[in-house]
Amino acid sequence: MNRKMEQLRKEYQKVPIPDELDNVVNQAIHKLLKEKRGLVSKYTWFTSACTLL
Repeated sequence: MNRKMEQLRKEYQKVPIPDELDNVVNQAIHKLLKEKRGLVSKYTWFTSACTLL
């Protein structure tokens, strides 16, 4: 089983990824992280406001 998994892993790593797809994935990850940072700061502000009341 380990040999089969190792073989599949090596085959997977040999598959070329087009630059266009790589750029799309990087942009999506960047956008997700940017949105996540906005949500964290929004909730932090809300939590701080609630504790002051």
